[in-house]
Amino acid sequence: MLRVEERSFFLQLVGLQFENDLVKSKPSIEPFPPLTSRLISHTPNLKFDIKVWFLGTLFLSAIAANGCQPRFVNPPSNSTSSFTSNSTMMAEKRILKIMPLGDSITDGYFVPGGYRIDLWQHLTERGYAIDFVGSQRNGSEGLPDRDHEGHSGWRIEEIHQRIREWLARSQPDLILLLIGTNDMAQGYGVETAPDRLDALIEEIWTQLPNVRLFVASIPPIGEPVLNGRVIDYNRAIAKLVKQKQTEEKAIVFVDLYDILSLDDLPDGVHPNREGFRKIAKVWDEALQGAIVPKE
Repeated sequence: MLRVEERSFFLQLVGLQFENDLVKSKPSIEPFPPLTSRLISHTPNLKFDIKVWFLGTLFLSAIAANGCQPRFVNPPSNSTSSFTSNSTMMAEKRILKIMPLGDSITDGYFVPGGYRIDLWQHLTERGYAIDFVGSQRNGSEGLPDRDHEGHSGWRIEEIHQRIREWLARSQPDLILLLIGTNDMAQGYGVETAPDRLDALIEEIWTQLPNVRLFVASIPPIGEPVLNGRVIDYNRAIAKLVKQKQTEEKAIVFVDLYDILSLDDLPDGVHPNREGFRKIAKVWDEALQGAIVPKE
């Protein structure tokens, strides 16, 4: 038989209300075998002590089964990573892959790395998480990520012929498309160049439906006749992009023509260091809002 002190301890641990609630909630369960019931029916104090012992055992077993740590329906106010939603974690860890796509201006004629040098610096200094992607690689010491898809001398259709394999390999999230200068300079199908650009854009979306396209006008050309072609082509690009925007396509027109002068083009076609800085700044402004900060 339990002493008075031991009985008091179990009463404090379990509580009389707990005993009453448990008995009421389990009316069909007989907690003791028949022989024990007959024994304690002749010893009232023993009956009380065994009931307290039984309830205390149940209570302690429940604590052991559920562990000693509390459970929260909602995360505690000081919780961090263990209660962070998947979408938030993805945003924190997400690195956007950017494909610089085009001809020698993307490659960096005169200045290895071209506009990519300053664009990388602009984006990373503000905490953006980016990765330049492509099958080509070049750049100066100031450009740690030198991947790109710029091909010197290539026209629109030549880019189109290889775009599937490049996209399959790199899987970019964003594409910076600057193409058409060689079509204009070579006089290659000038009138139908916008149609070829349209076909290239549609091919990109066929391969990667969710990719975001930033399509730029091409820089001026020093020779007046050729520059007249450039002006007409750039107008067609802006019109094409606007049309696709009305179709709710993820595409942006980026005007590079107006920010460059002939002083920025030593050979009348390719930008110098200052010209590439200007191009990088315009790309950077267009990309703001399209990239989530790293933090």
